[in-house]
Amino acid sequence: MKILKAYKTELDPNNKQRGFFRRCAGASRFVFNWGLAEWEAWFFELGVRPVSQERLKKYFNCMIKDEECPWIRELPYSLEEAAFINLGRAFENFYRQRKDGTVTKRITQLKKNGDWAKR
Repeated sequence: MKILKAYKTELDPNNKQRGFFRRCAGASRFVFNWGLAEWEAWFFELGVRPVSQERLKKYFNCMIKDEECPWIRELPYSLEEAAFINLGRAFENFYRQRKDGTVTKRITQLKKNGDWAKR
């Protein structure tokens, strides 16, 4: 007979750590939203499929990071790296669903039900 054990771990951060966790989450959200806004600007204004997540990350690190958000240097680099990886996955899912027609079917269904105008 095999016995399985499980352990439950709970974080108990102090106020300083809570603030740090919030800053990390906010920075990750900021980087993701910045990348998405840049992607949308390139996609809708230029009408072309924008560059990859790597080029977005390079652009962010070279141009934006020091000028517009120097506070992000105080946080671990892995936060922005993970945000760009998540953004790249979102792009891949979007293009895959668009290619197989899932996005078009979903939009058609929302328009048919009248839910499209609510968004």
